[in-house]
Amino acid sequence: MWPWYNSEMRKWLSKFSKQTLKKVGVFELFVFLMVFFGVVVVVKYFGRKPQWRTIRVDVGGRNWKDVWGGDNTKPPFWLSDKIKVDDEERGVDGRVIARILKVENYERSDESADLYLIVSIKGELNKRTGKFVFKGREVEVGAPIEMSFLRVRVLGQVIDDSYPDEGYKKKEFMITGRWERQEACVVKEVKVGEEMIERSSGEVIAEILEVKTELPTSSIFLQSDYRNNVVVDNDPERMDVVIKAKILMERIDDRWFFAGHQGVKVGRAIFIYLANVDMSYVKIESVEEVL
Repeated sequence: MWPWYNSEMRKWLSKFSKQTLKKVGVFELFVFLMVFFGVVVVVKYFGRKPQWRTIRVDVGGRNWKDVWGGDNTKPPFWLSDKIKVDDEERGVDGRVIARILKVENYERSDESADLYLIVSIKGELNKRTGKFVFKGREVEVGAPIEMSFLRVRVLGQVIDDSYPDEGYKKKEFMITGRWERQEACVVKEVKVGEEMIERSSGEVIAEILEVKTELPTSSIFLQSDYRNNVVVDNDPERMDVVIKAKILMERIDDRWFFAGHQGVKVGRAIFIYLANVDMSYVKIESVEEVL
């Protein structure tokens, strides 16, 4: 015990405390407590330094209908065409909390889109969990996210929670593909020079360089109709369309993808959407890097 803190000192402090409490009224004590707790709240909730993080979002949702009236999780054209670069979401205080930096809008045959957004979001780092928090939700790959921009509400899934500042690496590849057993009216629409574009930026992501037709490799062809019923087709007038095309791919997690999500490997099928025809299930026969 400190030598100055003796019995006399304790008595004096006790007497001082009692006298002080008598002089301080209930109202003054209430005001003091309110100010004290107010300072605590301000420091705790408004003293945090906000951070910005760039993420990639795969836009999807529920209760959308495709052209056949069925349920569709992909955004329809009337939604995807309204989402633009520099669209912003603002918080309750009017400040910007999310801004679209890039839009990737790839056509689909059912009048919907494969839509990906690069978004800068404002949030906080939860020091206990080490996770970034946006509008009260932790942001991590696979987690749902909701954003409300000026003209449209976006539902989606986080597919990259730390998008690189320089973006993904891009590279051109040359492919040979076979579009099996097509009707003559369809074949004539596949022409050299036809292109597939990313609809937001207008960037060309596929260009047809060569086109030729061959007899089908099989006299019987199984295909699915719009209701996913299997149909046997043995029309002798159908032909295989063999194309050479230059396609632009992005490197994501050490893998190359075309049109946002399509993996390109020999034996796989991809979708190429041209101005006048949708080339569905083009079977890849070769893939080469363009030097």
